This record gives sequence, structure tokens and C-alpha cells, in this order.
Amino acid sequence: MRYSTDIVDIHIHHACNLACAGCNHFSDLTDDIERQDKNFLSDLDKVTQKVRITKQLSILGGEPLYKKNFKEVFKSALKILQKNNFNLKLLVLYTNGLLLNKNLYIRKLLNDYQFRLNITFHPTKKSKLYITLKTNLYNTFKKWKSLKQVTIYDPLRWQKTYLEHEGKIYPHLSDDIKSSYKHCTCPNVQALDGKLYKCAPIAYLPFALKKTNQLNSKYWKPYLDYTPASLDNDDELDQFFATHKKPEQICSMCPSSPKYYEKYDRKIT
Repeated sequence: MRYSTDIVDIHIHHACNLACAGCNHFSDLTDDIERQDKNFLSDLDKVTQKVRITKQLSILGGEPLYKKNFKEVFKSALKILQKNNFNLKLLVLYTNGLLLNKNLYIRKLLNDYQFRLNITFHPTKKSKLYITLKTNLYNTFKKWKSLKQVTIYDPLRWQKTYLEHEGKIYPHLSDDIKSSYKHCTCPNVQALDGKLYKCAPIAYLPFALKKTNQLNSKYWKPYLDYTPASLDNDDELDQFFATHKKPEQICSMCPSSPKYYEKYDRKIT
């Protein structure tokens, strides 16, 4: 293959049943937007044909299991990966776990295809969903009887890739892009609608700004001017892969040092 990188992220679905403030995919500031299945499957096909992924291919969102036809589309994705001779041990499906007890068939898929499942435990003990999630996971694992290929990640604190004031969001305008890149919370290639982006925040920024009514904001214009690389244009891909693991001016949207805070869900707090 002509191109290589460690991690590629692909959304199967944009909508989420949580709205964790600070989500670096901007799922907290995105309306319940459906993603066209054909776009997701096309991205998956092109990426795994053109790019050698050395560490991880992530299927996430949004919340994947929030998608009504998730089972059907995910099975189609697995078939595409097999067709392209992709090593399925590098595939990771992300979920917040809230709907896992209603999708118990995933255990069989884990056994059959040998991918991995990563559960990101978002609700804190202050959340109304904390007990619900713990109960759902307990009931799921009681039936599965095995946590093979399953990882539970519980980040107590998060970083924000933006500043926030009175319902609006703003870039940090860092003057140290090397440090901003060093502390990036999501330095992974993002595939979206036939294009590759340096990271999820730059890919999904327009979604958030539409929600906050800031698409014409002067503060965000330099970042909205970012041009992704088309998966159908080798010249653009050559340039992208020559720079995607280096600090770029768009990195100034993020802080130059970690800014931690306690998580909360915008929908229920």
C-alpha cells in the first residue's frame, strides 16, 4: 500500500444518546444526525484498500449502538474488511455501553471475527445514568460469561478542545502549536464522506458550529478553511500523509497544556 498510519477513526453514526461536554468528536454539540450507510461503508472500503493501518481501525460515533440498523451495517462492514484482507484483530468497536444489554449478539461476532470491543464508561457517580449503566453491563457480562476482547475505560476527567462561554464555543488560539499537538486528545486520522482529516475535532467542527450558530464566526474561520484530502486524489493524499503526524496551524484551536475538568452530560445536568 502507498500510505501508512497507526490509527484511523470512522463514524458509523453521528448521533449519541449522551452529550458529554468536551467530547473531542463534538457529539455533545451535534444534533441527532444520521450518517448515510453507503458513505460509511465506502469510506471503510477505500481506507482499508489504500492505507496500511498498523495499530487500530476504530468504528465509533456518536454511539454506534444508537443506530437503528447497526447490526446490519456492522456485519456489512466486517465483510468488507474480510474482502480487503484487513487484520480484524486491529478493529476496535467503541460503545458507551448503555445499549449493550440489548445487543447481546455482539458476543458471537467477537468470537467469529476476533475484533475488540472498547466500552468507554462516561457517566460519573453524580449522573442519573450511572446505576443504569452499571446494571446494564452487569447483566450483559453475566450472560456473556467472558470479557475476552473487551476493555472498559473509565476516564474520570476530560480535556476540552475548546473554550466555552454563554452557550458558544471558541478556539484556544494557542501560540505554541507544537505543545498543542503534543497534548492532542485525538491525534488520529478521521475518515469522513470520502475524505481524510487530521483529527476528529477539525472534521466535526462544522457540526458543532452549526449547533451553536457560529458558522460565520471570525474566530473559527481559519479552522473552517481547513481542506481535507480526498480518498480519490493521490496528490492530496501524498500531501496529507507527509504532514498528518506533525504540528500544523490548525492545532492552535486546542490548548497548549492539558485542561482537565469533571465530566458531565449536557442532556441530563
